[in-house]
Amino acid sequence: MPHTEPSGAQTFDRRILHTTGRASVDWRPKGPGPHFVDLRLVCQALVDAVSSRADRQGVTIDLSLTESPTKVIGFAEQLYDAIEQIMTHALDAMPRGGRLIVRVDRDPYVIVECADTGPERPASASASARTIIEAHRGYVWHRRQPGGGTCVIVELPAAAG
Repeated sequence: MPHTEPSGAQTFDRRILHTTGRASVDWRPKGPGPHFVDLRLVCQALVDAVSSRADRQGVTIDLSLTESPTKVIGFAEQLYDAIEQIMTHALDAMPRGGRLIVRVDRDPYVIVECADTGPERPASASASARTIIEAHRGYVWHRRQPGGGTCVIVELPAAAG
């Protein structure tokens, strides 16, 4: 059973993990899974991947990453795909501009929030992402944003390693 609603005050600051100068961080573990997957790295790689589309649409992306470890045990490609679907649905809802807020935190679960300023979307829009997250012993919530938009919250058990 998930703990209480993970969101607190909506204050975000942009923290980028230090990389080696590549366009994106190397988030893919080596060899067959499951692995320890750091969702900060996954979300940063996804923001890098969708940023050109967001720029074309006039969407600003704010990325907030906790300094605490956000490792989960799972299949990295599947988790990447699930969060990518959530971000893509958010961008689909904002074809003429808006704001996408991606926040990764640990509370004590690993939390990934994707909040947008587009019109509210039905929960079924991320059904395949929900299936992947639930297969990793996680939960997915949708909620309306004040003033419009949707926030999708992913909660996964944090790994000890």
